[in-house]
Amino acid sequence: MEVPAESIGITRMAPAKPKPNKRRAHVQIDKRYAIGRRIKQLTATFRERLGPDVCSDLLLLSAIERAATLQALSEQAAARALRGDVNVAYDDVVRLSRLAEQATRKLHLDRHNTKQQPTLADYLVARGGSTPPHKPGGA
Repeated sequence: MEVPAESIGITRMAPAKPKPNKRRAHVQIDKRYAIGRRIKQLTATFRERLGPDVCSDLLLLSAIERAATLQALSEQAAARALRGDVNVAYDDVVRLSRLAEQATRKLHLDRHNTKQQPTLADYLVARGGSTPPHKPGGA
């Protein structure tokens, strides 16, 4: 009988390189598809409309994301229903539209970033002149 050779443990001098993780992180809606691009566009529009101080408020950012998502889903459901897709119920389209409208209205987009036209007095002061004197009798 032969005597088995002793096994010698071979150790590496340098540790093995870790393999890269090629799995994608889970996202709710992928931005590579039309619905994801529409949500991104609506989010940018809502943030621009609300002004530069939006970035500091996390609750407002969350409300913007929710409103954009609901609006995009509502548009997609309405388009599928108009094409005659049997998987879309009209009740769902109405419900999504109502929720999207409510979420958008909650942002108060009509109150923010409204640029008023300057008055004549403001224009004259900006040009370096003074405000015209007010005549108490009319013309």
